[in-house]
Amino acid sequence: MSLMCRGPDFTLDAHQAELLMRKLKQSKRQRCWCRAVTSLMALFFFLFSVMLVSMLLTRGKRFFGSL
Repeated sequence: MSLMCRGPDFTLDAHQAELLMRKLKQSKRQRCWCRAVTSLMALFFFLFSVMLVSMLLTRGKRFFGSL
């Protein structure tokens, strides 16, 4: 009997199911950290670019006195 006739039905034993759940949990945690780091970097570069453009346009002069 070929593998195509068996269909997608399969079962996992308890050990394999536990390993699969750990792997899924770990990848979910990694995606969360990656999303957090990417968001913080995006915020940092946005603020940096706003400050850089402000400094370039004003040539470093203060127009509003000491803030």
